Amino acid sequence: MSADEVAAGATTGLPASPRCPFCDRTETRLVNPFGSQLSVATYWCDRCRTAFEHIKWAGADSPLVP
Repeated sequence: MSADEVAAGATTGLPASPRCPFCDRTETRLVNPFGSQLSVATYWCDRCRTAFEHIKWAGADSPLVP
């Protein structure tokens, strides 16, 4: 991951490389901080070459599971 990609994640408050839901890898990059809804960001997986949306959780990558 380049320094620009790390900086982009830090300035937007989004994870730099969330896990791809299709191949379970972290070779992902932010494509657009706003996806089809304001509550999601669009990422691209370089491994399986698939776009996916990541939900923006308030202050966390994922919700707590009881």
